[in-house]
Amino acid sequence: MNIEVIDAAGMHYSRLNDRLRVLANDKPQRSLVIKVKGLCGQRYLAAGFQNYPHKLELEGTIGNDLAAFSDGVDITVWGNCQDGVGNTMNTGKI
Repeated sequence: MNIEVIDAAGMHYSRLNDRLRVLANDKPQRSLVIKVKGLCGQRYLAAGFQNYPHKLELEGTIGNDLAAFSDGVDITVWGNCQDGVGNTMNTGKI
């Protein structure tokens, strides 16, 4: 299994989501685990993602609406989340 690590310390949530989308396009195989470290309140992570091909492991404090309006994501959180986790999420797991 391949692992990609992203240091999100100080990174704006839209830039982080853009990076996650690029990885999905560049490496569409399902064997990738993306570890996002250093989260500190970034919101809307994986929001609107549809059938995202990689497993996400998030470390730190995740902001509001993690995976809101998403479908088919697989997320593990090592830390805390603010409100709205999985808000209107169709399928997947957190």
